[in-house]
Amino acid sequence: MNDIQLMIKITPLLVSLLLISGCVGAGKFKALQEDKATAEKNWAEEKSALSNDKQKLSDQNANVAEQLTRQNILLSELLNDKMELEKEVASLKDRISNLSSESKSVEANLNEELARKNENLKLKEAKLNQMINWLLQQEGKLNQISAALGQAMTGYGQEEIEWLFENSRLDIILYQDFMFSSAKGLSSKGLAALDKLSDILAENASLEIFVEGHTNNSFNSAASAIEASTERAVVVGSYLLEAGDINGNQMTICGRGSYFPRVSNQTPAGRALNNRVEISLRPPLSQMLSFLE
Repeated sequence: MNDIQLMIKITPLLVSLLLISGCVGAGKFKALQEDKATAEKNWAEEKSALSNDKQKLSDQNANVAEQLTRQNILLSELLNDKMELEKEVASLKDRISNLSSESKSVEANLNEELARKNENLKLKEAKLNQMINWLLQQEGKLNQISAALGQAMTGYGQEEIEWLFENSRLDIILYQDFMFSSAKGLSSKGLAALDKLSDILAENASLEIFVEGHTNNSFNSAASAIEASTERAVVVGSYLLEAGDINGNQMTICGRGSYFPRVSNQTPAGRALNNRVEISLRPPLSQMLSFLE
């Protein structure tokens, strides 16, 4: 209730008091005065209460205004955060899109590279299989030669001639005491063995032939041992080329001296075995390398 409402409420009472103040007795007048005082007191109390209510409302309005201000600030901050987050989300979406495109490109490149490698692997596997088949064929030839030697060289002992087949090569060992009647001349049994060998070699023109001369350690110097072993190899190799239909490009002749003994040189028997000529039959290296290109 405001001041105007209070004035409207008490005005009729005051008017009544003024109208009757001139014609009432002393007791009545006193009572009226007491009523007036009571009314004024009540009015003062109501006015004070209204003033307190007004102050409370003012304080409440101030608090509400302060809270609204803080909420507006908070709302503004939230809106700014929302805008920043929306920008970050948009940026992340762009990055994801770019990464997806890059990933697809990288995947395509990797698949292409993998396809090339698989193709190369297939080619290499095919070449490897060809080389394995070729080696098996060459080993088959060497096995046939070994079997042919077994038939052709009957009657010769192991101290005269022997052959070993291992590691895709066939080594035919001709011992000096059997092959040579003198330092450089071939014996009749040696010539007969070489004739048979030349016939077998002529049937296998694809093989490489290595003729290597070897000596024991009885020579005064390495040079003289190399010279003697080379002369023996040349005698055997030359006879094979002349006696059989063998292509000279198939054959390599060399002397090894005493560097590769078969057995110990400590005994006469050992030294005799180390004086020898070895004929090694091998698949052509050039053809083998062609599979690796």
